Amino acid sequence: QAITAVFRYLAMLRKLGPQEWLFEEARLEGQKALDVGLNDWEYYPFVRSNICLQRYPMQDLLRAHRVPCDYSPTIISDFLNLLTPDRCKVYVFEAGVNKNCPTVYGQSCPHSGAVPHSVKKLDPDLLAVCKADWPSPSIEFDADLGFPQPTPVDCLAESVSISQQDDSSALSRIARRHEKLLALPSSDCSFRVIELTNGVQAILASRNSFGGQESNEKSLVCTTLGIGRLHDPTDFRGLAELCHRLTLVGSKSTPQTFDGLNDLLLDNSCEENVEYAMGVHDDQSVYKFTVPASLIPESLFRLGCGLVNPEISNESVERELLSCQFRRQIPAQDWLERCSGNLTHPYNRMAKGAQKTIRSYTSEELKTRLIAFFNENYSANLLKLAIVDSRSLDELEKLVAAHFGSMRNLSINQLKISTHPYEGTLMGVKVRSNCLSLGRKLYMVFPLPEQTKLHLTSPDMLVSYLINNRCKGSISDCLERRHLSTNVFGQLVNRGSVGFDSYCVTVFHQNKELEMAESENKIITIVFRYLAMLRQIGPLEWLYNTFRVERRKGQTFDDENSSTGPRWKLNPLQYYCDQLLECHMQRYPLESLFTARYALPEYSPRAITDFLEFLKPDNCKVFVSGFGTDESHMCTFLSPDGKLCCEPDGPNFCSMEKLKPELIATCSAAWPSSSCEFDTELKLPKQNLFLCSDFSLRPDETTDQQPQGPRLLRFEAGPHTPAARFWFQQDNRLQTPIVFISVDLVTSPEPLVTDCASSVMLDIFVVLLVDQLNSLESQAKQVDLRLKVSRSKQGIQVCCSGYRQPLPSLVAAALSRIFELKITEHAFRKARRKISALEAQKTHKTDLCKSQLAMLLNSACSWHWSYQDKRVAINETTLESFMIFVQRFSSQIQLSSQPQRLVSEDEDEEDKRTDAAVAVMSLWSRISLAEDEEVVEESSALQQTLQEEQDQQQKQQIPRQLFAEILVYGNATAKDAEAASQIILNALPSPTQRTTETTFEAVRRRVYLLPSGSHHVLQLTISANYQRKSGCAVVLQVPKPVPTADTNMGFEDAIRQDCLFYLLIEVLQCRGEMINDPLDRAIKILIQRNYHAYVVTFDVVDSQHPTKIEEQVENYIEKIGDYISSLSEESFRYCLSSMEKSMRKEIPTTVQEQHDSHWRSITHGVLRFDRDANLAKCLDAVVGGIKKDCLLELWRSCLKRGSPNRRKLCIHRISRAAFPDGISEADYADYPGTIIRNRNLFKQSLLLSPLPSVQNLRPNSDV
Repeated sequence: QAITAVFRYLAMLRKLGPQEWLFEEARLEGQKALDVGLNDWEYYPFVRSNICLQRYPMQDLLRAHRVPCDYSPTIISDFLNLLTPDRCKVYVFEAGVNKNCPTVYGQSCPHSGAVPHSVKKLDPDLLAVCKADWPSPSIEFDADLGFPQPTPVDCLAESVSISQQDDSSALSRIARRHEKLLALPSSDCSFRVIELTNGVQAILASRNSFGGQESNEKSLVCTTLGIGRLHDPTDFRGLAELCHRLTLVGSKSTPQTFDGLNDLLLDNSCEENVEYAMGVHDDQSVYKFTVPASLIPESLFRLGCGLVNPEISNESVERELLSCQFRRQIPAQDWLERCSGNLTHPYNRMAKGAQKTIRSYTSEELKTRLIAFFNENYSANLLKLAIVDSRSLDELEKLVAAHFGSMRNLSINQLKISTHPYEGTLMGVKVRSNCLSLGRKLYMVFPLPEQTKLHLTSPDMLVSYLINNRCKGSISDCLERRHLSTNVFGQLVNRGSVGFDSYCVTVFHQNKELEMAESENKIITIVFRYLAMLRQIGPLEWLYNTFRVERRKGQTFDDENSSTGPRWKLNPLQYYCDQLLECHMQRYPLESLFTARYALPEYSPRAITDFLEFLKPDNCKVFVSGFGTDESHMCTFLSPDGKLCCEPDGPNFCSMEKLKPELIATCSAAWPSSSCEFDTELKLPKQNLFLCSDFSLRPDETTDQQPQGPRLLRFEAGPHTPAARFWFQQDNRLQTPIVFISVDLVTSPEPLVTDCASSVMLDIFVVLLVDQLNSLESQAKQVDLRLKVSRSKQGIQVCCSGYRQPLPSLVAAALSRIFELKITEHAFRKARRKISALEAQKTHKTDLCKSQLAMLLNSACSWHWSYQDKRVAINETTLESFMIFVQRFSSQIQLSSQPQRLVSEDEDEEDKRTDAAVAVMSLWSRISLAEDEEVVEESSALQQTLQEEQDQQQKQQIPRQLFAEILVYGNATAKDAEAASQIILNALPSPTQRTTETTFEAVRRRVYLLPSGSHHVLQLTISANYQRKSGCAVVLQVPKPVPTADTNMGFEDAIRQDCLFYLLIEVLQCRGEMINDPLDRAIKILIQRNYHAYVVTFDVVDSQHPTKIEEQVENYIEKIGDYISSLSEESFRYCLSSMEKSMRKEIPTTVQEQHDSHWRSITHGVLRFDRDANLAKCLDAVVGGIKKDCLLELWRSCLKRGSPNRRKLCIHRISRAAFPDGISEADYADYPGTIIRNRNLFKQSLLLSPLPSVQNLRPNSDV
């Protein structure tokens, strides 16, 4: 029979002949196997991969025998003619043989000789039947065998790789596009809303604005279909949930070798619980999942197949009934609401015990009803998708069109119910469950008309903000004082888009069994008295603006919980929804997804007043737990069965009682009421002085002649105008509502910081300023503004950021407080202790070389003095010396003349201990200096010399003047910046005499340049307690190209040199992994790049003398050239690629990064702003021209020994542990370098790095 069935089927195929559509379907199935992300080298259904390698050409390996390309009827006919009975051998097992134990050659049978077998000719009658023409009425198989019919292959055909599709076919299914969406501040996503010709809508989010797709990225798909439990027939509860489940487990359109979306997600989902994201609500079915980006095409294909043509069969229905995956747990509070409502309402029918559910019918009946339910309800116009992925918007658009464009559009209207489930029922009642626990929660529910149309105002969100507030005078504050509650939460209940809404106030109570009812009444009273206060005071615009700012918190700055923080990176759309994303997608137009209940552009006092009128005691139902229930347990019930987790004691599930008349009277009384004790405690939040009311983007002023960076603003400078320079640039690239105002305050004519002592005093001064501005910073943060005070190299920086409207006032308030500072002795001691504690936490052995470089070259680490220097400076700083220093910064800052505040005993003891510790540490330091001749001795001597020169200059010089460098950047126009500059100038103290900008050039951050071909050495004797071994640091300085009149050439040269030094870092890292010599491995390499010069440091700690160590370092530097020469082309290209990636990371991608880049250029005195704008384009031009010879030339000219351009500085650290005599002249008798005898004189002999010429600023000064 088996042989007959096979040959009769082949006879049918020969009779009907080749069919092109069947060939095409087989081809598409093979193509589908290539596109699902499986391993192309392992997947092969019939023949092993090694045989394929031997048999087919390499260029055809992935498609040979898998994806047929050429349709040839002749070849197919010839092949079928080979499959005849007289050309066949049939292998069968003998009767009685154990089929479960197969015969293995060499084990079950001997190696020599034939395997025992018999050969028998097929019966002639059997051959005649197999050879007969098809169809034959005498052969029973012919009636059962049928030729394959064309299957719905639309989805299958569209599963072909998107890159191979005809773009016109996908584009033809797009009915409309909408890309003018609200810009997402601080987001690196681009968005588009599309609608297909069949009514399917999708919002697409592409994360490739600043980079391409990464293989390890995750992607999100959120799909909502407007079919839910309310669509179930009354006699077939559970159809919607079962049908939703069947769309996940398989499809008739899917090849037999693949399962449905559910199986794909079980193996690849990035969520812990796949089932949690899939479910059916009252008005919608949800498909929400997170998968690796590489699986997005396959997951969309499977989802599309399930929605277009699910597998609804007896087997699939029985399988899902057995698994029970379609069942859902629903909170008991939801069930109680339905029980207490109108039981004739469709929404409440789930509360009634179902006479029949899907479990009451046979699989055949279920199959029939499921097919009918699917055909009547699953319509394309009810489907909405949201996709967040790293592919481009065009690619995502084609995916949606391909996989969902064939879904039927039945033009079904969205379900709407005009009446509320509470209509016709008793209100102003307390509903208590007899058996259910609500988990220590009290619910106050108010019925509302549908609020969807109010999404631009959303008065419910303002009320929720006030109810949820935890400030003094709030509901939470009043309840916590009486130990009634730990938290209060109010929000609009998600009823979907069914035509009605409810508002719920949830109170997490702390009731005790004996006073449960009394506590509940107090909670109810406090909530209603607060609502009465809101109605009496009425709408306030500043309060609405406060809430609008609170709603926007997190979008302004790139913090942990911001829209771009780790929490929201995967799903940036959810950040803009106060409820689940799928709920917003179902209720609001997709193009309004960012504005609905988020932007809130409309202030409507009428809407707020009307909403508060609904929140009254006679329009409320209060739901509470039953007496004696376990409050730690939260009851649930199952859908669609309607079974509760806790069975009731009696026939009634809940009891309903009217609120007491005296309680109603108290709650409804006008506010304030002298008879109600709570009215005196309840208050509104305080108004913030820095509140913003305008969040709009300013008009773009960009022109073709506009400079690429900040430009100078001109302002009228009078005799009493503080010396300042204003920079301004509008953010026209990132388009965020953020503005940055940064102020750098320095003094002239000489630098404020000249030694370690003055640097420590500046640190103490900053700590005092931070404490002074702490309350102002907190006030600013409440309205989503940021205020930061920090130290610069020679002064104080105040940086504010946030919304444009209040920011100038915040900066002015901060500056005013700075110059109104009154310093007390206690505050000074506290600040000094803090600096001492911070320095003690740092490592003491790694910054000695940095500190010496800072002193000699004025490098970027200029305030990173050694711990020994800072320790002495902190101990020797007194209040008197500190006040002299502060007065040099501003004479307005005075010592407090008020009586010293009362100090607690603990603080007084701490001050005494600190003073004692300071005395002991100072004495110990002096003894240590005398005994060990530490490097601190020379540092202190240098400090004394510099201090004497400074005191001498102060007697002769003019009074110090204040200078402000100010930058306004972001969402502001030139007029906004001019207005801000006037406010800031008014907050600065007036100068005693007029000064010019050139007076302050000396305080800009500039470095000292070593002469070309120079070689100097600094000798340091260090204590054995500090370091047991000696050390040597070889520092090679390479000045950066100075911009010339040809600005572009100067910029390209600078980028080229940056690339070469980054490339040198990559090459040295590769070399470090290959070094075997332990001496070479001990060398630590650091390459520092700043705006003026590169500093390459080779640092070694060893037991040898520093002169020997230096020779070892020089040998290492020589080997670098040999290593570069020996680099293979592949290794060099790898280093070049890594260098380019590192360089491209410097391109600002957020508004914060762009501001910081401009601000560093200004405060460093470089004034070059074209780097950020031109870096990407310049890298494309420069990187391709970099060869190994370029890197070798850099090594020869700047690093190699003997180069005329080499600038070398050595720091020898001689340990007393290894060399008790310290520095010996004999060790340096033949030393080739120049010994630095006096660091101060050496520093004075060096030239400062050049400043940009005035001509470079003129093109920017066009305002």
